[in-house]
Amino acid sequence: MRTYIFTSIIQGGNLESRIKEDIQVLPGKVMLYDQGEIHRNRYTAHPSKNLNIEFKKTSSQRKSVSPPSTLTPILISLSSISMQSFS
Repeated sequence: MRTYIFTSIIQGGNLESRIKEDIQVLPGKVMLYDQGEIHRNRYTAHPSKNLNIEFKKTSSQRKSVSPPSTLTPILISLSSISMQSFS
């Protein structure tokens, strides 16, 4: 089973560093993460909110006209990052 994560940026954003490039991630952008993909988020605009949907890729065992594999949602989450000042 292979896992993929789709992330939709709702509010805020950041600069995401991947192995070959840096990507500016802003509200409305949808990102795809492959299983085990190395990345780092920097310069996060606070508050930041993301909708994350995790999928697993499953293979069809029966022979039919349908596609050989499908994506099945296994986890949906909303993440929120905000800065707080501590005095």
